[in-house]
Amino acid sequence: EVDTRVDPAHCGACRAACARPRASSTCVASACAVTTCEAPWANCDGAAPNGCEVDTRTDALHCGRCGFACGPGQACVDARCRAEELLVFGGALSFASSATTREVYRFDLGTRAFTSLSPATPDGPIPSRGRHLAAWDEPRNRMVVWGGVDGTGTPVPTDTWALDFAVTPPAWRKLVTTGTPPSPRFAPAYALDAATSTLYVFGGTTELGEGLSDLHTLDLATLVWTPVHAGGATGAPGSRVNAVGAF
Repeated sequence: EVDTRVDPAHCGACRAACARPRASSTCVASACAVTTCEAPWANCDGAAPNGCEVDTRTDALHCGRCGFACGPGQACVDARCRAEELLVFGGALSFASSATTREVYRFDLGTRAFTSLSPATPDGPIPSRGRHLAAWDEPRNRMVVWGGVDGTGTPVPTDTWALDFAVTPPAWRKLVTTGTPPSPRFAPAYALDAATSTLYVFGGTTELGEGLSDLHTLDLATLVWTPVHAGGATGAPGSRVNAVGAF
């Protein structure tokens, strides 16, 4: 009365049930297969016998989803890679000099010690800069950098860079964005809406010292720039430089 090729209660043989840990299973060609997993568990090895074997909330090799590994010194907490550290990038070297740097330092909040990083540069070195913006893109395990001014007082190009911590050593990557980015500028106000991975950029100044008052967003998931308000929008702040933002 039983077709052991497809019956999940008798898969391949009588009473050989396809019950698997934290999984819904089916019988295909007399072999058990995992169909769905109980969140947040996942079947990352693709094998049916052990069911859904990975807790993606805490597994540093499969953080948030199968195959997404956290970087060195990072832990998987609530399905996101985290490190108890502060990153310091770039800047002008002093008020007396216009020279800027591309140096990156990591400050460990546990040991209270700074470490100089030597990132890989598969897309070439990021131009040194100051008065730029930098935001931590947590779901993609990277620091995103945009804008700023070089050592000659010229705004850097409107390209977007990310320091990728999903690899060892961390690597600078030049991101390919679409949409309409802000014009070249430095000293803008900016803030990150981490819940929606949206970076807001407001104002700043041009090479000629002209203040700006336009507002743009960058979707860090899709890398699409979107103008929100043009300069001088009704009710908006006027042009300003070195303002700050928070979300």
